[in-house]
Amino acid sequence: YTSGTTGRPKGVQYSARGAYLNALGEILESGVNPRSKYLWTLPMF
Repeated sequence: YTSGTTGRPKGVQYSARGAYLNALGEILESGVNPRSKYLWTLPMF
């Protein structure tokens, strides 16, 4: 949901591509290797 600074909070769509790019960015920035564990904190619905 949005923060609702100009009104009521609204739901936003999160695409599969957006989720992939988010995870890829986290991997590149944090130096994750093949043995690392990654906790997915975004809802998958």
